Amino acid sequence: MLASVAAKPYTYLGRMKRLHELDGLRAAAILSVLLIHFSPHSNAFLFGWVGVDLFFVISGYLITTILLGLRDHPRPYRVFYWRRSIRILPAYYVVLAGVAILVALKHEPSSRATWMSPIFFLPAINHGISFHLIAQRLAGAPFDFSHQAFARPLLSRFVYGIGVYWSLAVEELFYLLWAPVVLKAPRRWLLTIALVPILICPLLRGLTHTSSWGEGIGFLTRFDTLAVGALLALLLSARPETGWKVLLTPIPVLLILLASLCVKCGMLRGQEVRSYELFAIVGYTFVAMLFGCIVGMCVRWTGSPALAILRFGPFVYLGVVSYAVYLIHCFVYVGVAKLVSGDVVRAVVATATTIAIAAASWKWFEGPILRLRNLVT
Repeated sequence: MLASVAAKPYTYLGRMKRLHELDGLRAAAILSVLLIHFSPHSNAFLFGWVGVDLFFVISGYLITTILLGLRDHPRPYRVFYWRRSIRILPAYYVVLAGVAILVALKHEPSSRATWMSPIFFLPAINHGISFHLIAQRLAGAPFDFSHQAFARPLLSRFVYGIGVYWSLAVEELFYLLWAPVVLKAPRRWLLTIALVPILICPLLRGLTHTSSWGEGIGFLTRFDTLAVGALLALLLSARPETGWKVLLTPIPVLLILLASLCVKCGMLRGQEVRSYELFAIVGYTFVAMLFGCIVGMCVRWTGSPALAILRFGPFVYLGVVSYAVYLIHCFVYVGVAKLVSGDVVRAVVATATTIAIAAASWKWFEGPILRLRNLVT
């Protein structure tokens, strides 16, 4: 059955088989994001930001798998973009409108650019890349070798929550640009095309790196993480007989490489590893490769008792509602912080409230809208 899933994951107007293990991974990803954003005074969750990278790899895999199944569809663009639109855009813009109302009611300072950027998915375009800086460094300009101590984001205003929209913008650009490639490019070229960003993005990150690690939030500098997921989908489609051991073997090596890299980049000294040029160049790639192996194992080893924890009901459900959780968690935390004191209590209340609102959204808003997916065929 695994081979059939990899080779034909999406049959004409049917739906791709849902793997609960991937929902469990989504739950792990969103929990790591909540931990880093809801613990502003603790260094216990230094690497919670990798949850976004895990989301990227999962998206790269799933979207590419769906697109491969649509290659023979008579109207693949209509079907793909319609289904992506009704899944992403309604909640995206409703939450954005709600935040705009809260910001206005609280008279928080903001500008027109603050809102225009997420409305048109610009955060991933106007951040992370500087062609002027690239030109300077190619001409021999010195690199910034300063580093930052690790610091938690302090969410004290509703408007700060818009910052998470950068990753959504990266994914939207991926949907727009990657779909024509997978649907129309000769199949023999796809693996090579997917490898290109994995080779180029680290170079771009190195040429645009600064101590504030702005290169970590742009489409051109982070496309490689999504490309790793895409490459996984292409490999499993081309070789559906691939065993889980092939995916398991690199994991210990990648963990050792990442641990050594983090130590070298100041982790033990309380410094933010992303502020180091070396991590900017290879760290994100190692993280993406590690998650690519894990996602691949979940696909090839689906149903295995060893992955039972990822199929645990509450984890699966959290993975299902994780999109709404990601959209609203910062804003919920700010609201809770105005009413509740104490870091731990505030984090618990904010987490419970966020999940409750996301569950309501799934039941009464997102879920009903998704029933319209088959209106376009």
